[in-house]
Order: sequence, then C-alpha cells, then structure tokens
Amino acid sequence: MTSMHSQPPDALQGHKASDGAFAGRLRGSGPTRLEAARTPDPAAGKPAPQPSPRIRLIDRRQLDRIAIAGRKGDFLGALQEWVLPEFIAASQWPGIKDAGRPEVRILDLVGFDAFGEDVLLVFAAARQSHGAEQRLFLPLALVWDGMPRPHGCIAEIDLHGRKGWLIDAFDDDQFVSALVEGLVSAEGRKVMAASGLVFRSTAAATGWTNRLRCGAIIRSGTRRPSGSLRIGNVAMLKPIRQLHPGSQPELETLHFLSEVAGFRNTPALLGTVEWVRPGHAPTALCVLETLVTNGGDGWHHVLGCLTARLAKARRDEALAESGLIHLAGMLGRRTAEMHQAFASSWTRSDPAFQPEPVDDVDLHAWCAEAKDLAERTFGQLQQALQRLPPSLRWPAHVLLSRRSDVTEEIDTLLPSDLKAMKTRVHGAYHLGQVLMGPRDIYIVGFAGTSLRSPDARRAKHSPVRDVAGMLRSFCDAAAAAGRSPDVGPSDFKRLRACSRDMSKAFLSAYRQAVLGCSAIPTEADDMDRLLRFFLMEKILDQLSRELENRSEWPVIPLCDVQAILDSGAGGRFRPPGEAAAAQA
Repeated sequence: MTSMHSQPPDALQGHKASDGAFAGRLRGSGPTRLEAARTPDPAAGKPAPQPSPRIRLIDRRQLDRIAIAGRKGDFLGALQEWVLPEFIAASQWPGIKDAGRPEVRILDLVGFDAFGEDVLLVFAAARQSHGAEQRLFLPLALVWDGMPRPHGCIAEIDLHGRKGWLIDAFDDDQFVSALVEGLVSAEGRKVMAASGLVFRSTAAATGWTNRLRCGAIIRSGTRRPSGSLRIGNVAMLKPIRQLHPGSQPELETLHFLSEVAGFRNTPALLGTVEWVRPGHAPTALCVLETLVTNGGDGWHHVLGCLTARLAKARRDEALAESGLIHLAGMLGRRTAEMHQAFASSWTRSDPAFQPEPVDDVDLHAWCAEAKDLAERTFGQLQQALQRLPPSLRWPAHVLLSRRSDVTEEIDTLLPSDLKAMKTRVHGAYHLGQVLMGPRDIYIVGFAGTSLRSPDARRAKHSPVRDVAGMLRSFCDAAAAAGRSPDVGPSDFKRLRACSRDMSKAFLSAYRQAVLGCSAIPTEADDMDRLLRFFLMEKILDQLSRELENRSEWPVIPLCDVQAILDSGAGGRFRPPGEAAAAQA
C-alpha cells in the first residue's frame, strides 16, 4: 500500500503530520482537474479494457484544496476533528453509541478511483471519554457534479466552486462494485493491491463471476454503518467496521462449516477483503457470503406466530400449534448437527477447531465468571429496588434474600469430574441468528458480539451454552408477545406455556441428534447440571441487561432465577419460563 506517510500509521496526527503522498486520484473536469487519467481510445483501434479501479498518486497538498463544510486548507484536520466524530456518533456504533462524540485519530489513509468515483479508505482510532479505543474502517466517497444531496451524506465539499458531497462509501454503488470486481477478477485484484487491499476468493465462488458483477446492490432498510449489502440474488457483502488484525471468528467459522465439515445449514464463504501492511497481520474489512433466500429471522417469525395465535387461543385453541413445535424440533436437530461438526474428525487438521478436554482450569474459570456476573447483577438489583414498579418489588426482595443460594448453586452445579470436550461454539446463539428458509433453517451470526475481542469469541467452550441461549430466546419471544396492552394474565400464561413446549421439543430433538458427540456428557445428570448452570448464567446476564437499560420487564429473569434454584438436588427441572407463568 502506498501510505500517506512513510512513518508507521500511529505516527499520523492529523494536520500536524508532515506532507506526503498517498494512493488516490481526485477526478474533475476543466480547471478543477487535479490529475488526468489516460484511457485507451477505442476509435484508435485499441479495445477498451473492462472497467476496473485505478490507482493514482497525489500530494497531500492537493487534497487540501478541497473545502469541507466551508473549511479549506486542512482537509484531514477537518475529518479528524469534526467530520468523523459526528459521523461515528450519529451511526450508533457498538461500544460508542449513546456516549457522545468520540475523539478520533486518523491512523492511515489511502485512496483510489472506484469506477470513476473518488474513494478515501480511512483507518481511524475512536475513543469516548470513558471507553476503550476502537480502531475503525471508515471508507469515504467524494461525489461531485452537483447531484441532489445523496443518502448517507456526511459533509458538503467544494473544489474551486465545484460542489459535491462526502458520503459513506458503502452507500456508493461504485465503491461496492469495485470491491466485487476485486473479488471476482484477477485484473481487479492486481490493481486494487496497490491500495493495500488483498482479495481472497474461495472455491465456492468459482463460476459466480458474471452473476456477482451483474447483481443489483440492495441495502438494508436501516442502512446502519455495520449493515450488510445484498448483491443481486446471489450474495451478501458484510462490512467489518472494527479493525482486529489476525483471524476473524466469522470468516474462519464459515469456511470450516461450509467448506471443511460440509455443514449445509449456514451461508458459504465466497471471499474476503483484507487490509495488509508490511510487518502486520492481515485485517479483514469485508466478507462475501452466499445469500440465503429467507422469510426473515427466527425471532420475528416466532414473535409473529405467537401474536397471531394469541387471539385464537382465547377461544380455547392451542397456542403452541404444530408449526412452532415443528420449528423448535428442527432447530434442535440443526443445532446438534452444528455441534457435531465442531466436534468432528474434520477438526483434527486445524488447531483452531480441534476439540480439547474440559479440565479443572476450565470449570474454575466458568464458575468464577458466573459468580462475578451474579455479584454485579445483585448489586444492580439492590440499587434499582426503589425505582422498580410495585408489582416487581416483592419478587426482587425475594431474590435478594436468596443471594447466597445463587452463589452456592453456581459453586455446586458444575460436575467436578465432567467428561466432555470443549469445542468451537456459536457463542451468541438465539432466534435472531436463524434465517427462515422455504423448507429449512440456516444459522448465521458467527461474528459474535463486537463488545468481546476476537480471541474471546474464538475461545472453545461447552456447546451446552448455545443450547441455553436458544431456550432463553424462546422465553424472550413469549415475553415480547406478552407486552401488548391487551394481554392479560391468562394470555401470558398461555404464552409462557408455549415457550415451555417449544423448549421441550427443542431439547428432545437435540438430544437425539447429538448422540455420540464428544462435547456432550454421556451421563444424563451431568448434562442436566450443565444446562442448569448455563441457564443460570444466561438469566443473570439478561437480568443485568434489563436493569441496566431500566426495563420495566425484568419479571421474567427475576422469576426464572428462582426456578433454577427450586430445581436443585432431587427437584424437577422446569424449563425456563414455567415459574414466571405461575407468577403471572
């Protein structure tokens, strides 16, 4: 990559840095042209080449000729001090949202001509006053010719009276087309390499070149900066805004499941775009994966079914109709097949996926993490006691009185001699990570939560943790359907009974399909205790988030913590939600 400076990226300090050159070209006409691009003339007998991104070098001082929001002579200073902080704050970035304007420091910048559109690839560090620094990928497109204000406009720009706009490059079709070209074309890869971008295509992308090139670019309705872009009816291009050098959980998991283990119920990885600097590990910027034709995610599907069926249930019809029970069973089978793949013999050739025995160190760490979560949650509950609605204060008082019981339960639930392997897992498994296909379901969302480091998201764990996450999601869907003002106590009991029946169907199908998996305990009692442990962890985490967000609906986790406690030694383990239904 031809960098803006010869110093390491961290040496760049906005307008105080020394002048230099970077890869890029500013397009114009007449007196505003900064550099003319030479193209073959078809009339002269030379065939015009296929359009591809072009690389040109310009001096930093040429960029400073552009006025941004009326400020001229310090383009990068304006980006760093005003434009990017406002853009990031307005974009509601994970870890920065609701935290005000971050302080931004540009680390590096390169530019290129993307099919006639000027693009600046900005790599920056953003830090809020009380948060950790995040390194971000912020590609910007310079759109000229006085067109109407485009969607995603960040700032107005002016070059010697010629008006234009600075926009998020992922809102610019030319930039997205340039990325696709780099993935499907050897010439595109060669040209784009001059900007420090490396394009890698997988075997699954073979033969898809024309379909990807011709596919219309469709953006999600929310158009958030982290949103995916649909390429025709073929693929999804997913930006990776947060910079983490090295292996990315989603990329390696999609590759392993679809190309190595042959798991068919997840999108196939088609290619990646990476930023490569000498002496640094590659940093993923985008991932291209197959498009799964679907009718939405599992969360909205289940919520819609529950809401639609509630009125009929009032006429004594069954709420948990066969469709939801069938779906829960299918989810159980596909989840088990995913876990079987993570524990299969295919993992032996890749240390990142090879199963490892669960040992005392693991059990100790899981227990300590759960106890820390419990302490934090009880502290939040104590502080929130007076602001809780009167109907919730009694369940809160009861749970606070059982604080020591929760700690003891965490200490004793994990089997001390657990015979099972730890493997790669989904890690953030719930109904929202499932796509509803015409006849099957597809599991997505292997990137995990951006609030955890990639290493933490790649860590091996017990797959029973995923199971607990899906059971909680059934419970959450029932709670969401019950938040309508016209839902009474009897309706709420029906909803919770439905989530219980879905949990039973899921567990029954899962246990049958996961037989023989080395990551699942062979002893039924060990499996039951593991599930209760991870359900306790999930419920405490949910209660903590509900209290942190000042939710008026912590009744579900309040009651379900006690349900886990009441299903102790010799007690009947009730699926999550049954206790809350009894309290409603």
